[in-house]
Amino acid sequence: MKKYPPTSRELRDWMDSKGLSNKDVAKALRLSDGRVVRFWTSKKDPRPIPYPSWYTLRHKFGKGPGRKRDAKHAKESEGN
Repeated sequence: MKKYPPTSRELRDWMDSKGLSNKDVAKALRLSDGRVVRFWTSKKDPRPIPYPSWYTLRHKFGKGPGRKRDAKHAKESEGN
């Protein structure tokens, strides 16, 4: 996600690269639930993500692709 507004596909790919669910994004943005995020990432008639929300996500989770959460948890469980 380098430019604003990202397409719904770009937003979904970025969320997948970070291992984020709709619920995780909604919690980070202090939304009531993940339904709003689903509108931003829908394949049919997606709504653009508001700039403040997009900026906050990039600030909290970083700009580039990240490691999936599962890989991090697997490393932690190996050490125990």
